[in-house]
Amino acid sequence: MQGENRRKWPSEFIKKGADKIGIACPKCGCKDLRVTNSLPSANGSRRRRRVCRNCGRVFYTNESI
Repeated sequence: MQGENRRKWPSEFIKKGADKIGIACPKCGCKDLRVTNSLPSANGSRRRRRVCRNCGRVFYTNESI
């Protein structure tokens, strides 16, 4: 029961072959992120608010469609 509440290191989140694709947390490098808000921008792209599930860092991404 001692190890159940521990934080996982970023290497445990990276799937085989997926280490060079996708978005990673700028603070810890973890790829386990969740989107908490998604808004359309004026230029047709989307602005997404993301939260890292490992360290809790909040950051924004702009994605063009």
